[in-house]
Amino acid sequence: MSRTWGHLSIKYRWLKRLITGILALCWMLLIGSFSAQSGQESGSLSRAVADKVISVQEYITGETYSRQERETRIEAMQFPVRKLAHMSEYGVLAILLAFHFGTYHFAAGRPGLRFFLAWLTAAVYAAADEIHQLFVPGRSGQFTDVCIDAAGALLGVLVFWVLAVLLKRKKA
Repeated sequence: MSRTWGHLSIKYRWLKRLITGILALCWMLLIGSFSAQSGQESGSLSRAVADKVISVQEYITGETYSRQERETRIEAMQFPVRKLAHMSEYGVLAILLAFHFGTYHFAAGRPGLRFFLAWLTAAVYAAADEIHQLFVPGRSGQFTDVCIDAAGALLGVLVFWVLAVLLKRKKA
């Protein structure tokens, strides 16, 4: 007979902890792989994403930009694309970490602690990632990027919390 914490058996909680931990670690490795790209590689990726966004915009609006206007728009979009990528990466990380921390008994019934730990872990990882970028050719570690990453993690945690509250209300 298995012991339980709440309504989940120890065995199930252990499996959930393992799976969510692996997912969070894999996501951290993905973030780290993006950070390990040289400045040129990273810039090329941002440029390609901005180019796709412009293509979608042209398709939706039916407009076609001249080569020069397209280049100007791509250049203007690269900065927001990069910063939104930072926020999104860390928002997803914080959500994965919130799932993971939810598998521990110290966080059971204490969502504030669970979400705080998820945000804090993501923010500390963001700082470590920016330090890592100091050693990558053509890259630099930026405090503003740590702040943007931490804001993305906070947004991820808030979205997770709102969805959890809504799902709990729907079940009731």
